[in-house]
Amino acid sequence: MPLVTAGVGAYFGSYLKTRGENRAMHKDIDVLKEKIEVVTTTTEQIKTEISDAAWNRQWRLNLKREVLFDVMKKISRVDEALASLKWYASGWPNVSRGDRRSLLWRSKCCVETGASGI
Repeated sequence: MPLVTAGVGAYFGSYLKTRGENRAMHKDIDVLKEKIEVVTTTTEQIKTEISDAAWNRQWRLNLKREVLFDVMKKISRVDEALASLKWYASGWPNVSRGDRRSLLWRSKCCVETGASGI
């Protein structure tokens, strides 16, 4: 009987040892899952921040481009108006009376739109 008891004891000891190792392994796996979730969440937050920053930078560049384009158009209008006024001040050489009126009207409109928009 002591031999049978020793065999059953050895079997159950081995069984409990293996079961303990399995439980420890499952606990380690759970801990690793939690750490992976934290790393994944942090990575997603960083990706979102980078994406938002890139979008904001692109939006600002587009806005600057639009503003500069509008400014250049207005500068061009003012330049045309000044050129027309220079011609007017110089006596409008080689320009017919009808063309003078057209150029004068255009320069007046350009000055008004350029001055009010700037």
